[in-house]
Amino acid sequence: MNNSENVEVENNEQEKSAIKIRSIQAASLYRVNNGYKFVIKKKNEDGGYNGLKEYKEPFLDYGNAVINNSLFAKYVCKHGVTVNKYHRSLDFVMMKFDWGVDEDDSDKEEPKPAMTTQELRDYYYEKGATVVWKTYDSKTGKEIKEKEKTIAYEMLLRTPGKAKEGCCLFIRKEFHTKVFNYLTMGLWMKMPNVKGAKIVEMSAYAPLITATAIDYIQIPMENIFVLKDQESSCYKKAITVKAENVEHTRKVKDYSAFEGDINQYGLTFYKKTEKDICC
Repeated sequence: MNNSENVEVENNEQEKSAIKIRSIQAASLYRVNNGYKFVIKKKNEDGGYNGLKEYKEPFLDYGNAVINNSLFAKYVCKHGVTVNKYHRSLDFVMMKFDWGVDEDDSDKEEPKPAMTTQELRDYYYEKGATVVWKTYDSKTGKEIKEKEKTIAYEMLLRTPGKAKEGCCLFIRKEFHTKVFNYLTMGLWMKMPNVKGAKIVEMSAYAPLITATAIDYIQIPMENIFVLKDQESSCYKKAITVKAENVEHTRKVKDYSAFEGDINQYGLTFYKKTEKDICC
């Protein structure tokens, strides 16, 4: 087997170990679950808003995402997560917070308030997300009611890369405790709920095992050396910088005095001369 064949085999193994999941725009899910209309603001020919609105039925805006071959993917597959023959799973969903929810004033008597992206993020982080997955007949386009699935999810993690994109991984509620405990090595529940608790550090550590793995090696536990964290502090002199209000003066240059020397061909950026030439 040559090198190209080796690479192809490795890529196939990577794909088989990966878990294909769905991504959802949090704004669309909130509209669907809370009876919001999808608001379309009408625009003029010049692109400006003309004050008119169109209201449409909300829809679930979802796409595709993937959990790469990793220690995390292998663990969840061995502990209850269901993956079908196409390597797809509904036990995870990637929540995206690209935009907020516009105010729905289609009912003038009971308008529904707008929500910012940060408010949506806080809402789903604290309360979790419930998604009704619907299946449609490929020929008729009608919904197959008996295949409808309602799944409750809770926020699990977000990697530094996904955080920059505004994405966050949610997991089916019944798997959350076990998987989160695995991600944090059981340390999360032992962390004291006090000021200064290393929540940020733990949140950065947790997604490390979701990194794509090329291969795996076994390390015996007796060969792992664990050291207790040591804290140290010191005092050093620092240079302080202060800002003071300074009186500024502006000197106006007489460009006309040397215009003839630098502008021998009647071309200029000096506004007064440009005006004279044009007129």
